[in-house]
Amino acid sequence: MESFTDDGCGSSSDDGRGKSEVSAHERLAAVIEARSLFLIFRHCRNGAQRARTWRFIGCVAGRRASRPRDFDQGMRGIMREYFGVDWQPPVYGDETFERRFRVPRSVFMGIYEAIRDRLFWRQSINATGRPQAYALQKLVPVFRVLACAESYDRADKCVRLSKSTIEVATKKLIEFIVEEWEPVYVRPPSDEKVKRMLERNAAWGMPGCIGSLDFSHWEWAACPKGLVKQCQNLKKRRSIVIVTVCDEDVYIWQFFIKAPGSLNDLNVLRISPLYFDVVEGVWLPKSFSFCVNGRSRRFLSYLTDGVHSKYPFFVSPYPNPIIPTEKIFNRPQEALRKDVERLYGVLTARFHILLHPSLFGSVEQMMLTGKEAAILRIMVVEQRRGGYVAHERIAAAASARDGEPAAAAGDGHADVAVDVGWAGDAGFVAAAASDVSSAAAAGTDPFAGAVGQVEAGADGAAAAAAGLGAAAAAAGD
Repeated sequence: MESFTDDGCGSSSDDGRGKSEVSAHERLAAVIEARSLFLIFRHCRNGAQRARTWRFIGCVAGRRASRPRDFDQGMRGIMREYFGVDWQPPVYGDETFERRFRVPRSVFMGIYEAIRDRLFWRQSINATGRPQAYALQKLVPVFRVLACAESYDRADKCVRLSKSTIEVATKKLIEFIVEEWEPVYVRPPSDEKVKRMLERNAAWGMPGCIGSLDFSHWEWAACPKGLVKQCQNLKKRRSIVIVTVCDEDVYIWQFFIKAPGSLNDLNVLRISPLYFDVVEGVWLPKSFSFCVNGRSRRFLSYLTDGVHSKYPFFVSPYPNPIIPTEKIFNRPQEALRKDVERLYGVLTARFHILLHPSLFGSVEQMMLTGKEAAILRIMVVEQRRGGYVAHERIAAAASARDGEPAAAAGDGHADVAVDVGWAGDAGFVAAAASDVSSAAAAGTDPFAGAVGQVEAGADGAAAAAAGLGAAAAAAGD
């Protein structure tokens, strides 16, 4: 019994020693693994810090020096080509200006007046004490990118700005336009404008219509792989859906861009702000009445195609017209709906950046760019609406019916149409030219006061800003 007890005690002590050795090995392995992970993490972190430091650091050994860009020369070229210097007319007139920048001169100068005193846009002084680029010098290449979808470094030869500066300026201008003017322009029409639309559409044979609604799939070539399933439609193409409502002047009243391409038109409609406003009773004013087939109605409607649901605020054509009444109804309905279908062609023709969706890496960038193009289009319509042929014909018909001479063509927008040409920019040009000559004679910065003294001599720019503000106020009424 004693020997048996001794052997048992010996075996139990050996088992305890083995377990302690195993636990020690496990602890050692865990410590080694944790240290390895720590070393790997520290190596990756240091590498990322070195990469960021090398990218954003100033003058270091081995880094390429900044190119000696002559900002004054770039500014002088812009002034000479588009605004004139030394009381000389510009090289390119208003027609060429609008063809290159896709907006009238008054709209361009109004946007310039709104941004030129902001932090990024105003002229700054770098660490070496040298003046940097001017606000107008940054704005010109940005509009070229939006209008013609130019690469960011193409304007370097003309405006003397780097690719990174133009890229940042483009993004900041898009964000500024959307933030500043989206609540003003992209909103439901006022009662006065609804009344005018009802009168015009009733004359065309569609009473109670206040616009046309359509859906468009904007193909996204640079869609990330993680969003392919969400944005891929039935045609195996990745896209973003746009919902728009416009009138016969291609004036945009509703612009919703957010839904992924995997949703069909009916699903997109149910998540659009327009649908919720109509369901909750916020939109479609009930204060207007119209007559159809001898019956008085108050529920206004939009023109759509035959794909959408049979909502009471949609007017769709007959899918298979047989009797003459159905054919007569379809003819004006389809004719008026061409306005909203023409809208997408107008937007892409004026702003070619919409034709290059590979430039956008996120849905937010696509949304901002689409809204920016819509807002600029609304500004252009506000400036040119009074001179449209349709308005001139309506004014002539009204004058012939009333027996009075035709007034200014338009539908009440003539008072906000301010088209300032080269003559209106005379003050801006004079201030710049005088500063160039005096500063050059003194041996100082020739454009140090050209842009800074726009307030004193820029009568044309101030008139353009006032016209843009009046258009915004009219759109918000």
